Amino acid sequence: KRNSQLILVYPGETDALPVFFDAIGKMRKDFEFPMPVIMDVDLLLVNKLSIQGKLAKPSTIILDKTGIVQFIYIGNDPKDRPSVKQILSALDAVK
Repeated sequence: KRNSQLILVYPGETDALPVFFDAIGKMRKDFEFPMPVIMDVDLLLVNKLSIQGKLAKPSTIILDKTGIVQFIYIGNDPKDRPSVKQILSALDAVK
């Protein structure tokens, strides 16, 4: 409804991706991953955004159609994420 595209940027090696999908699958049966995945093997995006740690920090970034960052939320730990309401509000604010 908001004319947007969700993409997962996965930091790290491609051989770790099946483990990630298995973990999700164990939490939700018959789960199909609903978005494209872009691999950040060399951690270029992770380093550019300074979100590296033991693992990349969970981050939610909204870009407008020209690629300008309109919203960014960088969590402190894997459970620290913006609410759905925050994300939808940020999407609504993008012109």
